[in-house]
Amino acid sequence: MEMLPHSIGYHVAWMYSWSVFLAHCDVNSVSSLEKQTSDLMAKYSLIDGHNDLALQLRIRHKNKLSQVDPYNIPHVATDINRLHSGHVGAQVFAAYVLCTAQDKDAVRLALEQIDVILRLCSEWPDFKLVTTSEGLRNTTKIACMLSLEGGHIIDSSLPALRMFYRLGVRSMALTHTCNTPW
Repeated sequence: MEMLPHSIGYHVAWMYSWSVFLAHCDVNSVSSLEKQTSDLMAKYSLIDGHNDLALQLRIRHKNKLSQVDPYNIPHVATDINRLHSGHVGAQVFAAYVLCTAQDKDAVRLALEQIDVILRLCSEWPDFKLVTTSEGLRNTTKIACMLSLEGGHIIDSSLPALRMFYRLGVRSMALTHTCNTPW
């Protein structure tokens, strides 16, 4: 049985915590808090450190971006309208590959995810791929950064890791739900 991506658990926990907080606030203080939060987020854009949109595009649309309206994507947590309304200035997109792909086709599956991420970062008008802190500071678009979700993805190969870097990957979780031989 395939496990759900771990970020879903974080989102559920966040929503539960928020609902508990709101239950203990009166309407006026919530309204004031929402305004303060909105003002702060408008001034300082949010950097979301993990997004599984590429996985969802593979599952739901077989990586065909032409079938997707980037401003309104039903049944997923991310689209451009929601990123703008949440004041997201940068997004780390994860290339996620199941542990069962280790020692098989993990590199190819990750490359397919990275291909989707690179295409959406170049084809969707509000996105821009960045690979440096300078690029992050200097873009007026939603900055796209790439990450590998688990060291098993490189198939114990430093050349594969170097190639992922050349493609724009700037972070990699050492483990996710499985161990690596190294």
